Amino acid sequence: DPRRGRDDGAGLGGAARSIARRRRGLGERLADAGLTRGTGHAHLVRAALEGMCHQTRDVVETTEQVSGVPLGALRADGGGSANGWLM
Repeated sequence: DPRRGRDDGAGLGGAARSIARRRRGLGERLADAGLTRGTGHAHLVRAALEGMCHQTRDVVETTEQVSGVPLGALRADGGGSANGWLM
């Protein structure tokens, strides 16, 4: 349940960011992602769900910008649509 975990600064980045940082040590990469010894399962779940929200917003804003048409509604299906926090 993502509501149990505060944000605590944990975040998941895209593949490009991961590839750029691969040469760094594991500890440095974890610190960059906001992970600490206190980061738990709920924090990671929340970070993943927030990442999905940010990606969806990026797609919606880009689509509106390119098409010049505002999006009136966004419909969702699939596994994510069953998550009340995400919706």
